[in-house]
Amino acid sequence: MNAERRRTLVRVAWALALALLALVVLKMFVVDVKHVESSSMEPTIFGSPTQGESVLVLYGAFEPKRFDYVVIAREGEAVPIVKRIVGLPTESVQIAKGDVLFDGR
Repeated sequence: MNAERRRTLVRVAWALALALLALVVLKMFVVDVKHVESSSMEPTIFGSPTQGESVLVLYGAFEPKRFDYVVIAREGEAVPIVKRIVGLPTESVQIAKGDVLFDGR
């Protein structure tokens, strides 16, 4: 093996190692993909243990807004769930005749 070919292989190996490291850091601290196994969000997000959709989850301290989706890790369960925020802090939420009411309106 000549020296130039060896240098090329070393560069490729370093590039792959850096790309893998960047991917691991992104997955741990910035963004992740979660598989939805519950059908509770249908028809918006279809969930099934084998055929369910996947969602992209952005990590961070964001102030949730009404109708945002959140991923909740429940204590004692390995699989997180995806839910939609309906009520905000200090609001009362009520379902009456199929309508969602916030603070009675």
